[in-house]
Amino acid sequence: MTKEANYGSIEEKTALADDEATPSVEESSPSTIQKLGKLAIIVLVAAVGCSTALYAFSSNDTFSSADADTTVEPAMMSADDNVSNSANLTLPDYLEALDSSDPDYDASMLTSKYVIGEPGQGNMVPGKVELVRFVEEHFVFRTYGGGAKQCGWWWVLNPPRGKKETYFDHFAICPEWNDADNIVRCRVPENYVAVVGIGQTVTCPSGQYLDPDPSNLQLNGNICEASVVTDGHLSCEYCVSNDFNLRLSKCSNNGPDYIDGFVHRVLRGN
Repeated sequence: MTKEANYGSIEEKTALADDEATPSVEESSPSTIQKLGKLAIIVLVAAVGCSTALYAFSSNDTFSSADADTTVEPAMMSADDNVSNSANLTLPDYLEALDSSDPDYDASMLTSKYVIGEPGQGNMVPGKVELVRFVEEHFVFRTYGGGAKQCGWWWVLNPPRGKKETYFDHFAICPEWNDADNIVRCRVPENYVAVVGIGQTVTCPSGQYLDPDPSNLQLNGNICEASVVTDGHLSCEYCVSNDFNLRLSKCSNNGPDYIDGFVHRVLRGN
């Protein structure tokens, strides 16, 4: 036992009574007062320390477990939500993005070297491409001439417009590849699956650098084959492009024509 263990024993209290004196607070038990004082100080310091720590913990957002949980959870939810439209492209109403659960989904189409390109090499921007399905029939368009053939894989969703030079800039088309002397318009059948995305920058053989407009989506797909499968023949319309404004070309429009009217009705029995 230590001396502190016997503190306040009966023997000490009896000795104090025999002295027949009324001691002051300081005299009655100096060690007791000191001990109690030290104990009170320790308790006070501990209480202050705890309340300070609690205040710091509650006022510091970094250490909030609730905040930590809500920070992680939205990140995981965002990753899941982006599966169906990971590129976050703004698609027209006649297209829907496919997710990996769709039976027609083929991830290799989004990473093909014929679709994706590095900066300055053309094609589409990695991560800015989407597999889509046509939910209704719709026209797509392609300029060709020079080194570009009628039935290639690169198409645009809207009728060509403006001067050729402007069109080339908007879609990063090198004049050495395609002189855009002609336009072909094909009808894409419902449920057809293709790749759409934002065009990549390209450095042309002449050294000209083209940076396409990200609001103009490009399409990669075997459109001519899809047209033949649907209608039994190549139901596309060809026309000479108008040098003043591509929009003035005969087939640079979304309106009905001979193919849409007579031939389309005969083939489908409408």
